[in-house]
Amino acid sequence: MHPQARTIDGRPTRIANKLLLITIIFAITIAAIGMITVQTLREQEMAAAQADAMGRQRFLVVRYYVDVLHTSMGDPRDHEAVKRVFDSNLRSMIEGGPVQINLSTEATVMMPPAVTPGIAAKLREQREAADRFEAAVDRFLALPAAQRSDPALLADLARQRIAASTQADDAARMYSAYTQSRVQTSILIQIALGLAGLLAGGIAAWLISRSIVAPLQRCVAMAQGIIAGDLRQPPLPIRSNDEVGLLTATFNEMLEGLRGITSETRDYSARLATAVAEMSASIQEQAVGARQQAAAVQEITTTVEEIGQSAQQVSDMARDVGSSADTVAGAGVNGLQTVKDAASAMEAIRTQTESVAETIVALSERTQAIGEIIATVNEIAEQSNLLALNAAIEAADAGDQGRRFSVVANEIKSLADQAKDATRQVRSILEQTQKNISTSVMLTEEALKRATAGREKALAAEDVIRRMTENLQENSGSFQQVVGATGQQQIGLEQIAQGIQQIRQASMQTAASTDELAKAATNLNQLGEALTRLMEKYRL
Repeated sequence: MHPQARTIDGRPTRIANKLLLITIIFAITIAAIGMITVQTLREQEMAAAQADAMGRQRFLVVRYYVDVLHTSMGDPRDHEAVKRVFDSNLRSMIEGGPVQINLSTEATVMMPPAVTPGIAAKLREQREAADRFEAAVDRFLALPAAQRSDPALLADLARQRIAASTQADDAARMYSAYTQSRVQTSILIQIALGLAGLLAGGIAAWLISRSIVAPLQRCVAMAQGIIAGDLRQPPLPIRSNDEVGLLTATFNEMLEGLRGITSETRDYSARLATAVAEMSASIQEQAVGARQQAAAVQEITTTVEEIGQSAQQVSDMARDVGSSADTVAGAGVNGLQTVKDAASAMEAIRTQTESVAETIVALSERTQAIGEIIATVNEIAEQSNLLALNAAIEAADAGDQGRRFSVVANEIKSLADQAKDATRQVRSILEQTQKNISTSVMLTEEALKRATAGREKALAAEDVIRRMTENLQENSGSFQQVVGATGQQQIGLEQIAQGIQQIRQASMQTAASTDELAKAATNLNQLGEALTRLMEKYRL
């Protein structure tokens, strides 16, 4: 079952059915060719197996001959089994039936009866030659062993074997020739079917295209005439009820609709041109009045804006002065507090300087005490050195027994020398430290004097800044009053300017609207003229 064709407004798409017919023709042709091809391939496969089976008859003849020779030489072989397989295969090839193609696996293939009289006659000749060969073998085996080596007898046996093999080869060749003829016939049939399908499809495609292309060409010619402005064309003939016929009817309806639209558009264009001319004259008068009003409002707005700018400048100047006074007053307050903080800091510095001076004096006294301790250590080191020298002398007098004591005395002497070196280094450091402390004491006294002088100057500056801050705070109040008055004046001027600006904007909007309306009227007039010219293109 083929799927139903799609529809247009409930009507069947017959063009789709026509095209589907072409597809069906080609599909049937391809399916038939495919079936024949598959059948041919299967026949070729079977024919190849059968030809191989017929060719294996020669192998059976040779195998039978070899087994007979082995048996005659005392090596018994089952040549009778080979002869039975040969006879069975030959009978199946003539009458039809299974043919054994492998002696080991006993695999078989089915053979039909002899397909042609010539092949059947050749197979009978093969059986007769095989019978003669078998009779010769029987006579050969019936002879005593001593006579079997006769060359004339062996030559006759070989001739019989060759005759049987030749008959088998001839039968296989005849079967192969028959198979090739069948294959060629199948190929010719496929070619004929393909040509027939192509011819039928081509004829159907030509007929269908002819029924579609000619009406479409007429529709294209009508469309080109409409583009050129020719609406006086006669309706197209409708010769079918498929999609092409529906398209032709649609073109006829479109032509009638365009005629009506063009006629009505011409009438409306004429009426539109008259109305637009009257409206354009009225708009021009309104535009002139709106421009004059906008010019007067513009002059008033400019004057008010200049007054507002002057008031704004006065207000800004007063605000800047007041702000500067506030800033200076604030700076005076901050400066007064800074001076107070500086005086307190100077007093704290003086106190800390006195504490540092006392600490440095105490440090100098302790340094002197450390020097005395170092002198004591130096004396102890010198005494230890003398003691070590005496001990070394006594150890030298004691001989071997005082050798160990001599080592101890040397170590004591070495330690005493190290202690003396250390005391010298510490004494040098203490001397440098005492010099630095003396310098620090002098610098501390100088800093104490400067801190006292700085405190006195900070107190004097504090008094001056206090008086200046009081005067600035009084002036700042006066400037704030001026700023308030100018601010109120500025607010009033801004309100006046805003009102006049609104009037100006309204006047400008009115003038702009009038201009836009005039432009719109002009464009509408041009559009009407263009529409009239466009409609004049179409001939009714």
